[in-house]
Amino acid sequence: LPLLGMGRGAAVSPSGNAPSLTVMTVNVMYGRVRDADLLAEIDRHAPDVVIVQEYTPAVHMRIRDAMAARLPHSSIETRDDAYGMALFSKLPFIETPVSYPSFPTDGGAFQPTEPQIRAVVRVGNREVVVQGVHTLPAISPSYLAEQRELCRALAAYALIEPRNLVLAGDFNHTPASMPAAWLRDAGLVDTHAVAGTGRGLTWPAEGLLQRLAGFRLDQVLISEGLSCGWCRVGNDVGSDHRPVIVRIVLR
Repeated sequence: LPLLGMGRGAAVSPSGNAPSLTVMTVNVMYGRVRDADLLAEIDRHAPDVVIVQEYTPAVHMRIRDAMAARLPHSSIETRDDAYGMALFSKLPFIETPVSYPSFPTDGGAFQPTEPQIRAVVRVGNREVVVQGVHTLPAISPSYLAEQRELCRALAAYALIEPRNLVLAGDFNHTPASMPAAWLRDAGLVDTHAVAGTGRGLTWPAEGLLQRLAGFRLDQVLISEGLSCGWCRVGNDVGSDHRPVIVRIVLR
């Protein structure tokens, strides 16, 4: 099953001095994360970009200064529900980040109602688009329909974006799902499938359910022209999700 994620144009990166970008994605469970543990994970992996889901005003007030000291460039959309998002970066943005990007579809365009922050940074001499993702969980027919609509739109966007593209976040589906297949068919590669170890489970973060029937909901996907040096699931930070950290190399 993991081999299905290999797609076209990406592979495990050879060692060398090629430009690279380290990306972390983490869902902080309505801001209930343990701040010190989250910051310790960031310090341990030294990501260039961090995408945070379920980013509330309360957690922003608690960690904004510490995050700014580590990753001074940011785009913030706090919400009191489960759909706030933040994107922090060591690298300056070369375009103004977009919180609610419009995605192409066969019928025109799809406009998400939850933040899906998109930023562009320069790595080496190339532009890399980092697209934050947080789809609705498939807990009702309407939520499932919107999740699938967003994933179709992300796949359509991947097909037309000429720059290197990274999708990172809480997809709320597993790599075996139909939406994951649409993203693979668009040429996006699951970094865990090519450079991760073990099952890569991210939800729930701990407990018997995690060991027996956990899911890999948090993922980082990359487009043609990028390869993956390594992909790791981080430590428990007090959320119901574990972070994912990926080193992406420009080929």
